Amino acid sequence: MIAVATKSEDVRLRVFPASEWRKYSAKWSQLAAAVGASFFLSSEWIEVWLETFGAMLDTNLLMFEVGSLTIGAMLISCSKRGIKVFPIRRYSLNAAGEESADTTYTEYNSALCLPGWETKVAESFAKHLETLRWDELAVDGFVDGLFLKTLCQQLSHLECEEVRHPSYFVDLAAIRQADGIYENVLSSSRRKHLRQQLRYYSESGPLEFSIANDLTEALSMFKELGKLSEARSAELGRRGIFASAHFVKFHQELIERCQSNGGVKLMRLTASDQTVGILYNLVSQGKVYFYQCGFNYGGDKRLSPGTVTLSFAIQHFIDSGLDDYDFLSGETKYKEWLSTGARELAWMLWRRPTVRSSVFTHLRDIQRRMNGKQGQQ
Repeated sequence: MIAVATKSEDVRLRVFPASEWRKYSAKWSQLAAAVGASFFLSSEWIEVWLETFGAMLDTNLLMFEVGSLTIGAMLISCSKRGIKVFPIRRYSLNAAGEESADTTYTEYNSALCLPGWETKVAESFAKHLETLRWDELAVDGFVDGLFLKTLCQQLSHLECEEVRHPSYFVDLAAIRQADGIYENVLSSSRRKHLRQQLRYYSESGPLEFSIANDLTEALSMFKELGKLSEARSAELGRRGIFASAHFVKFHQELIERCQSNGGVKLMRLTASDQTVGILYNLVSQGKVYFYQCGFNYGGDKRLSPGTVTLSFAIQHFIDSGLDDYDFLSGETKYKEWLSTGARELAWMLWRRPTVRSSVFTHLRDIQRRMNGKQGQQ
């Protein structure tokens, strides 16, 4: 049961080093449950992130209180970027701020705030920012709401870069309330394509869909997923995220903690004992997040392993009684193709007019012009 306080009372902010996380993780979990926070704000995700990246970043835990009631919480981490001899100080909120090569892609991010306290928490946080030395403030994958709106108002005097991306999803609950069959919500052309793909794959043998039932099987699937993902990245000529030892370590630990409680779901589709695709999903409060995948593209250009694997997974989650399957951010065509709707997430970066940020911006603009000229040659 959550206590109630009047909003006329003053908000008190307490700041703790990340090393004291375990003392306050229970309060964090209570807040997360009370506000229906995403998996990316769960105590499991935050704790593993701190254990993996906390030593690399200067991270603090902020707790917002009114009397004896904790009304809000967030993490704030400081990283140094840009030129080593002249770095800029960037603060990031919650599980973010690690090097881009190691990023865990936090999304559906926000401050944890009890309903009705979002404005007060944002105002208190903005006052705290005034006491810190920083050049940039980043919020990654944030949901719209009173906290973000108020923070934007509080920082309206600063330069801000903003990017928004759609997050496509499938309304599992609505499908279940209809006839419970996923392919029936697809357009006729998309439904035809899916059925065609199922026929193609069935030519090589029966399709079998399985879910990791224990930790050993889950970690084995994750390892195979990584190999498939890296093979695809190499084929496309780019560095894959599984090349990051920190990224792999983070998820191995997360799987170890969440496999038994259903917080992670690894699943594989095979055709005649040949892997078609493996999915790594995160599950929290009736919602499934499609986090990572590894698909076996093979040499047959007719085949679309992602479409077929995802269709099996979505139908499984409909049958399992879950409410929402979220593809997370990205304007990839297959996500739009398979979805029933879209939400929007924001990535924002505020820059203070400091000497460091001015120099960084100037050098960045020069680099962009040079890259532009090279591209025109």
